[in-house]
Amino acid sequence: MKMHTSPYLGNRPVKTSGLIAFHALLLPLFLGLLPVRAETFDAVADTYVLYNTDTNFGANTTFLTSNDGGSLGIPKATDKWAIIRFDVSSLSGPIASASLSLEQVSGSGADFQVYGIPDLGTDENFDQSTYTYNASAYKFGGTQDGATTDGGLQKTNLTLLGGFSTTGAQSVDFSSTGLLDFVNADSNGIVTLIIYQSTQNKADRAFASSEDTLGRGPQLVLTTIPEPSAIASIAGLGALVLVMLRRRRTA
Repeated sequence: MKMHTSPYLGNRPVKTSGLIAFHALLLPLFLGLLPVRAETFDAVADTYVLYNTDTNFGANTTFLTSNDGGSLGIPKATDKWAIIRFDVSSLSGPIASASLSLEQVSGSGADFQVYGIPDLGTDENFDQSTYTYNASAYKFGGTQDGATTDGGLQKTNLTLLGGFSTTGAQSVDFSSTGLLDFVNADSNGIVTLIIYQSTQNKADRAFASSEDTLGRGPQLVLTTIPEPSAIASIAGLGALVLVMLRRRRTA
């Protein structure tokens, strides 16, 4: 058995393997002290746009989506998509998990895609009281990706984060590697997302907006990883406890 002379224990021999095993038992307990926590951010702005109009819907208690399909790459007049902004500037440290919570309040089920506007991208800091389709940087600009059903959204310069499906009015918790990577890449404290209905159906699907009187508006739930300094402090505490226990055993 290898012996080790510890500076904390004078010249008394210590069995290194025993300390390592004991440390392994206590490590999960110390890790449980780490300040890992989930933080919930309400949307600070959200609205939706209607294809080829200057109409603003920022004061509505819901935001709508629809996709009339289009013909030969030309979207139709009922196409709608939503845009949501979160302020996450209070966060510090890497993020371990990310989830977008929405509440579909009416309409049948459909498939949806979630896109992110990259840092400093046009419309990232949009004004919900003035934002319209015709003023948007992402209004449809022609056939893209060889598709003939574009839903009125120009996807160029957007980042696809994944998708979700609904069966009707229900709560939605969307998470993906794409969303997590997107939030971790944020450098200015602004996370702006676009909700696009990929199902070709011109009937509206309504989601609660931040103006919803029942508090069902969009939320971004982020779990942060402790800063390295916090991990080092816990590790140091663990080492101190081990030394104290060892001293009591060998006294």
